[in-house]
Amino acid sequence: MSVSDTGSKQPQSWFERQPKGGFYAALIWSLAALSFGYAFFHRVAPSVMVTDLMTEFAIGGAMLGVLSALYFYPYVLLQIPLGALLETVGARILLTLALCTAGAGSLLFGFADSLYMAYFGRILIGIGCGVGFLGSLALAARWFPPSRFGFLAGLTMFIGMGSGILAQGPLALFVGNYGWRTSLLMLGAFGFVLAAVIFLLVRNQPFGTDSPASARRAANAAAICPETGRPQPGGMEDCACRCDHVGADAGAGRIMGNALYDASLWARPAGSGFSGLALAFGLGAGRASGAGCLTVWAKGGLF
Repeated sequence: MSVSDTGSKQPQSWFERQPKGGFYAALIWSLAALSFGYAFFHRVAPSVMVTDLMTEFAIGGAMLGVLSALYFYPYVLLQIPLGALLETVGARILLTLALCTAGAGSLLFGFADSLYMAYFGRILIGIGCGVGFLGSLALAARWFPPSRFGFLAGLTMFIGMGSGILAQGPLALFVGNYGWRTSLLMLGAFGFVLAAVIFLLVRNQPFGTDSPASARRAANAAAICPETGRPQPGGMEDCACRCDHVGADAGAGRIMGNALYDASLWARPAGSGFSGLALAFGLGAGRASGAGCLTVWAKGGLF
């Protein structure tokens, strides 16, 4: 049957010829998961910069806690509209803009000559780091069969926790040798590089498939049940396979429940800055020793 008979558009570029679940799909998910690892690295990085930040900005533990917590406020608020934005704007553009924002915030933090400038940089980092996890899940759902989704979701969290390990002992050694400003500037540069790579290589879904929002609009406009193929005068709400939609919604609810449970896991690194502060001052541990203890703690999160 010819192209004119089918009415379908044939793939032209290398990107459009890549199948679902292949090497290119793994590359796309890996880049998105790496952006989540980048976010997790930023999340716990201040814990090994405690003494430097307190000395540089002449602040105590309370103000340092505010500086660390400013990452989480925009991060949490962004999760509310992010699901809809991923369906309409797409993961590729959102991840690119988010990483550029986080990179800019990291550079601003690294160049900060006042506490308020550091505050603003930390807020930008929180905004930019809020897309990585859901973006990687969205791309995994579109580029892999459903049977692989759970494995990829767990592997995404594994990469995040692995990045948390790198942001403890290894980062503490780097900060001790080159300084906290250099660390943040390099993190900012890495964010821009990763954003460029994602923009060039990532595609939201395989060629020939519609985005979830487009597919839903088309289905509602045609009022055709996707399971039975029969017209639905009352719209998709009266679809004969409504039980399947309800089941899908319930599955999404279970995923959201697991995500909320994971939020309790994410909250643990939020206290790592205070843990580093306690180890450094309360127990007299140095930067490398305290970070080493937190690194051992973080390894438990991998299992």
